[in-house]
Amino acid sequence: MNDVLENELQCTICSEHFIEAVTLNCAHSFCSYCINEWTKRKVECPICRQEITSKTRSLVLDNCIDRMVEKLNVEMKQHRLTLIRERTEKQNVLVSPAMDNDSSVPSSIYSVLLISSCDGEDCEEDSCYNESNCII
Repeated sequence: MNDVLENELQCTICSEHFIEAVTLNCAHSFCSYCINEWTKRKVECPICRQEITSKTRSLVLDNCIDRMVEKLNVEMKQHRLTLIRERTEKQNVLVSPAMDNDSSVPSSIYSVLLISSCDGEDCEEDSCYNESNCII
């Protein structure tokens, strides 16, 4: 029974237990990071190929997995923490300003569009985007 349950709580993209589980409109679930990376290439479910029209955080799955992780050995817990740390770092990459050769003036300024996930029905489409200027 435990093996079946554990397999059902694994992301089919990374083969790890879900980290910040997200359920799609087709009812398949994945790690938030994994499905976000996937949708950079394709906007369809990796399992059934249905177009992705919504993503919803699944707190029930997260809580269930957190309880399971408590019972894992130290090595498995550490592996999971390392994965979480790596994914967080990849999502929050900080760009250092590039300077011209002989001055402290930044070489270029780019406008970056940051997209955040909107799960609620009351979310206005424009409110999912935040524009900020980054010096590169």
